[in-house]
Amino acid sequence: MLPDFEFETQLEGCQLYPTFGGAGPGWVTPRGVAFASDGDGLPDFRLALVRGGGPFTRTSARLELRLEATYDLAGAGVPPAQLTPLLPSSGHLRLSLPLSGSGQAETLAVPLTWSTLGRARVTWRLGAEAGAVLRGALEGGTLALGANVVLALRGVAARGGGHVTFDPQALVRTLAGVRDDRGRTTYEALQTFLRAPWDGQPWRWQPSGRGDETPWAALLDRCLARFGRLAPPEDGDLSPAVTFDEPPPGEMTWPLDDVLETWRPVPLEWRPLEAMRGWAERAGTERFVTLISAPPLPRGEVPLEAVGNLPAHRVNVLEVGAHVAVPARPPFRPQPVHVTLTLTPQDTANATLRLSPGEVPAYEVRPYVLLTSVTAGSPRTRVLTGPSRPGSGEVLELGVADLPAHFIPVAAEAALLERAVLMGAVAWTEADGEHHVPIRLERGRAEVSVAVPLGVEPTLCLRAEALSRGASLDLPTSDIERPVTLWHLPGFGAHRVRFVAPTGTSALSVEVETEAGGLPTTLHLRRDRPEAEWSYVVDDPFRPGYRFRPLPDGAWSPYLSPLAVREVTLHQPHEEVPT
Repeated sequence: MLPDFEFETQLEGCQLYPTFGGAGPGWVTPRGVAFASDGDGLPDFRLALVRGGGPFTRTSARLELRLEATYDLAGAGVPPAQLTPLLPSSGHLRLSLPLSGSGQAETLAVPLTWSTLGRARVTWRLGAEAGAVLRGALEGGTLALGANVVLALRGVAARGGGHVTFDPQALVRTLAGVRDDRGRTTYEALQTFLRAPWDGQPWRWQPSGRGDETPWAALLDRCLARFGRLAPPEDGDLSPAVTFDEPPPGEMTWPLDDVLETWRPVPLEWRPLEAMRGWAERAGTERFVTLISAPPLPRGEVPLEAVGNLPAHRVNVLEVGAHVAVPARPPFRPQPVHVTLTLTPQDTANATLRLSPGEVPAYEVRPYVLLTSVTAGSPRTRVLTGPSRPGSGEVLELGVADLPAHFIPVAAEAALLERAVLMGAVAWTEADGEHHVPIRLERGRAEVSVAVPLGVEPTLCLRAEALSRGASLDLPTSDIERPVTLWHLPGFGAHRVRFVAPTGTSALSVEVETEAGGLPTTLHLRRDRPEAEWSYVVDDPFRPGYRFRPLPDGAWSPYLSPLAVREVTLHQPHEEVPT
């Protein structure tokens, strides 16, 4: 299920989209970002200040935090049970931290990799002065720290009539030349440009002949899908910017009424210190700030720190890290240096490179993952090692793209886990047979990640078991990298059932009620109106059925599934109702 960008409802601070095809929830865009909660219910914010142990040792700081997108489902004017958050697929965060009295600032800019629950993990290495400023701001300072966040949201592109023919290089060159007053190619500037008449533009539009309006939204959505990328924000700039890839030469023709997945940008403001000051006052600054004293290092010994921006709750990963090799440097250092950095649960690791005095650290990095799976009924453990890549400096960053495995996120929305536990497995096939990794999602553990070898095609099988009863449901196969919601459970949502009176019936009344209870509904059928349609909404997918009985005193039918029986042919009250 994807939102349909063809139809947009503007709400206060966000947008509402229907599901493409009409069968599904409404989708609400984020209104902001906030700190995600850690296991203790506190904001997931950690600042580590590293103090050097000698006069020549550099001091530094490390900031670790986890963000989540925030939504206002209650303010959309639609029952929250019929809505679902539209989670980000990618994005950028930019934060400028002013340094004390120098008039300068340390800028932190990072792309955001979002999980299937709308959360992103970020780790920054800061200078000592920036770390001290941030600590002082938490301990009662007045620094107003603002951050720019831009998100990309996935959906089905708007449609239009006819088709366009163009030279892609000329089209992209034209769009890349559209600038706002700050000289950036923003999404808003592109909208304004494409709303204007298309006369003289490097594309030819052939309408469908039905009085089509200029399909500017359809064209823009397709340009973003094929050529566009979300650009990092700049300080104080709340207009999302776009960059374009270089397209191939030639001529292209796009139908504007086809179904195509695209993305649209959303800008957000975030003031992280406003929330953190209150938490620091209540829980104590020491819960969020750690002081580390590094021992003095002899000359020639260089500290190496590995920092991972990786998914949390890696259920089948025993270890993840990197082998680091520094080649020999004769005659000063005739032997190579080898160290292995294994990430801790906080996704950090430290080692010491024993080099020659004054040597700048330059090395080869081979990331590895130690993972487990079950095959032929027995557990199997193996090491996946990636190709070597060059590295330098005292900080080694490890991201998902660096590792020799693909991380499959499996997540469920909170509303579903309030009613059920999800159990199942991620499975894939290799030359030695089928592998699977058991998973379980429940309250307090709404998201896990499963590592699979590169190149395999994983599948997800899940079963929902109700918390209040012994009922269970098998979930249909769905997009493995999207969160499981109530809408994935068979039967959840709105249903219609048609009741048909037997031929020749002058009048017939039937009473209908849902399996979940509530007041019954009475339907009246006559010779001139022998059919009646009854609608109801299932909000408990473990009790989705309905039953009926002819009035005045007919027997109740068994509970029927709205997925299996959508039309019921009635019988005369004195006849036995078939089961």
